[in-house]
Amino acid sequence: MLNNAFRHAGVPKCTVKGPKRKEIPVDVLDNGDGTYDCVFVPEDEGRHDIDVLFGGEPVPGSPFKVKAKKPVEVDKIKCQPKADKEPIVDEELVYAVDTRPTESAPGEGLLNGSLLTPSGEKEPVKVKDNNDGTYDVCCVPKEPGPHELAVDYDGVPLVGSPFKFDAVEGGADKVKAYGKGKCQSTPHPPFPTHPLPVSFVPPFPLLIYLSQVGEKE
Repeated sequence: MLNNAFRHAGVPKCTVKGPKRKEIPVDVLDNGDGTYDCVFVPEDEGRHDIDVLFGGEPVPGSPFKVKAKKPVEVDKIKCQPKADKEPIVDEELVYAVDTRPTESAPGEGLLNGSLLTPSGEKEPVKVKDNNDGTYDVCCVPKEPGPHELAVDYDGVPLVGSPFKFDAVEGGADKVKAYGKGKCQSTPHPPFPTHPLPVSFVPPFPLLIYLSQVGEKE
């Protein structure tokens, strides 16, 4: 965007040349408020030189140099939980993001995420670059209930985003025992010293203990 502080000086002129030094068409759009947009579509990957003239003179910083890259195919980026376990409150939950199926990996800072909590708050998440085309999106649910993890690349949601999960209370400190009375152990009955007949049916559950008895000499 160009800011024309002196409208009487005329209209800016913009020319763009691609990596092959071929001139690329540019549309200069008047926003009606003293600013202009110079719009062009890169035809090749690589450095582009942008010359901007105003009143026949280069504007400060001209020529500008930008590098065009192939757009990331966001629909090919994969995202799924890194571990097959139930999300636990106050425990880190990691989603693995794999950008390797795309032709170009996302740039630093372009992969973003946020966690929507059951109370309606949006919590930030941590994005870790593994330097191999994969990323870890880490979040820590602070309360039980339904959560939504939104992950996007440069504002475009990944396939399946937002990812929904229910966090539950967990850990040994969360386990409680309920009931009346006390528990006590009951010693097992003595081992039988004589065989029981096959037709014998006890009127109560029978627990049989097995032991190895040596042969008599």
